[in-house]
Amino acid sequence: MVKRGLFCLLMVLLFPFSVTAIPTITCHCFQDMSYNPDQPAAADEYYLASVQNSFFAAVFNTDRKSVVKQKRNGVSSDDLWIASWIGKIADIPAQRLLAQKRAQGEWSAILSSLSPTIETQRNSLAQALKACVSKEFMAQAVVEDVFVHYSILDQRALRDLRNAGASNQELVIATLLSKKTGEIPQRIYLNVKNGMKTWGEYISLTQLSMDALRDEFFSMLNGAQS
Repeated sequence: MVKRGLFCLLMVLLFPFSVTAIPTITCHCFQDMSYNPDQPAAADEYYLASVQNSFFAAVFNTDRKSVVKQKRNGVSSDDLWIASWIGKIADIPAQRLLAQKRAQGEWSAILSSLSPTIETQRNSLAQALKACVSKEFMAQAVVEDVFVHYSILDQRALRDLRNAGASNQELVIATLLSKKTGEIPQRIYLNVKNGMKTWGEYISLTQLSMDALRDEFFSMLNGAQS
């Protein structure tokens, strides 16, 4: 396929980092970025990443390219969620929190110092963060708080998805597809998990455009708050 590997090659040409810089870069090179009926799951990883990036961009009123750039420069998805949402609640620039995280290596001490501020506005989130033992768990609590804050899913639907094993990426894409198809998000997730369908098949079915996803999510967030 002509398109296979093109994305990776383009990244190398546009961003010729030195060899010593490579270990700090977390670049995901997706060989397949469109649905292929002959290989229905081939682009699933791309869809999962792209949909979450678009959702993140809508929540924080930025563009998807800036999200991808930060990840390309070594910032993990979990760290981005934690720094951006906690920073928004505590009125602290996300980049400042990320710099603290790089200096200290862990989130626990940073979030502990912010817990009084967080607790006054998001008691349930503050309690969840106090109990966290990993940044992955912290990021899950943050994304769930985003969903609750914007009333994107009710508590039962959110709990059902998590109990079924949905990651942050899967939570976001299953919710989006549920809004477009009317199907229960947990059922969508389980259909994919059990091999009955792929994310690519769902994306193809709903004719969602990756370029228009940020606006799709932005409308969803505004509608939830109205």
